[in-house]
Amino acid sequence: MAEVKQRIPLALKYRPATWQQVVEQDAVKQILSTELSTGNLKRCMLFCGPAGCAKTTSARIFASEVEKNKSNIVEINCADNTGVEDVRKLVIEPSQIKPLVGQYKVFVLDECHMLTTQSQNALLKILEEPPLHCVYILCTTDPQKVLPTIMSRAVRYDFQLISHQGIVDRLNYILNCEKQDAEGIDVETWDMAALDMLSTFSQGHMRNAVVNLEKILSFTKNITVSDVEKVLGVTSYDILFNILNCIISKDQVGIIQAVDTLAKSGMDLRLFVKNFLSFVLEVNKFVILRDVNPQRTMELINLPQSFATRLAVYNNTHRASLKMILDKMVELNSSLKWETDVRPVLETNLLLMAV
Repeated sequence: MAEVKQRIPLALKYRPATWQQVVEQDAVKQILSTELSTGNLKRCMLFCGPAGCAKTTSARIFASEVEKNKSNIVEINCADNTGVEDVRKLVIEPSQIKPLVGQYKVFVLDECHMLTTQSQNALLKILEEPPLHCVYILCTTDPQKVLPTIMSRAVRYDFQLISHQGIVDRLNYILNCEKQDAEGIDVETWDMAALDMLSTFSQGHMRNAVVNLEKILSFTKNITVSDVEKVLGVTSYDILFNILNCIISKDQVGIIQAVDTLAKSGMDLRLFVKNFLSFVLEVNKFVILRDVNPQRTMELINLPQSFATRLAVYNNTHRASLKMILDKMVELNSSLKWETDVRPVLETNLLLMAV
């Protein structure tokens, strides 16, 4: 058996350690940097935002800037420590003890919305009147589950999803670094269109994009669009475009052949229906937007930006057909949950759309 090499996962290896490395989030970075430079520290902060957008990373960077002594930084995973006793032992009691070395104790409470109502109530007093040597940073992907009484005691910072281009640039940076690193993952070439697609599938979540990139690098060292589709298990865009064009041109033979290819490839036809529904929705949005805001059309739809040329064939003359297909796909997607044999239902619906 070959020796298994130990490598740090890319999501950890390229986790930002400085503000300069954090992708976007410019407003939050500027505010936090100003607080650090002026010494006007907020003692209780709430970092809100979707997963994978650098909330916890920023909390760690901020904590390390506030307190250079790492032993004074306490990071707590609230998903594993939800009870009142956990909060008392890990936060409230340690807060009463001044650090022997250093000026501050910084508590980072990750996924704080997982704390029980009783646990959140137990924190209220210390968050309202924090000791002078303490700073509390609460991170959450679900601020609606944080008690209003805690929200009122914390200064809220909202983190945004990462832009499409921001993710593409970061993935390209990681690949360049790995290629130059003798101990890095073996990578030779990559298509920017493939990174474009990875960014689209990540939907603004940087960590998802990096994790998927590493998965693809386990499959190939020459990354193409086809590789992304295979590894992520999604319907090939070539097939989606083909079936859409067959319906619009009323090519029923093409539809039968396409569905047969899908079925023989082992594709989950229920998943295909969902993928095709999403695809048709984005094409509809493209046609709606192209004459109103042509400069930003590709930014406002959830399809790889490299598909601009392929999408350009669709215009107002296709609007009625595209709307009809979208309506029918919504109905089909809703009805399939009761079906045990998807193929005949899918074929019937697609063929009727092409009449």
